[in-house]
Amino acid sequence: AAAAPAALALARRLRQTGLRIELESPHRKLKAQLAQADKVGARFALLLGDAELESGRVTARDLKARKDHPSLFGLDDGAAEIAAALLRLQGAD
Repeated sequence: AAAAPAALALARRLRQTGLRIELESPHRKLKAQLAQADKVGARFALLLGDAELESGRVTARDLKARKDHPSLFGLDDGAAEIAAALLRLQGAD
């Protein structure tokens, strides 16, 4: 729940780049959240929990490749920079 304000701010920034962003309730288990993301066809899930808040870095989970990319970008990175990092991952497969 502590990550909710940071997640909301990140989602707002990323939406401005045209990315489709959905937020899940922090009260649901991670497994359920990831299953929902997979169900709606999301390519990536951005994981923002206590560890990520502490480090200031966000983990991206590639739902297609089933692979985590820890510390892919910083919470303070620009939206265009974050979107570019996700596109690079998408093109890497």
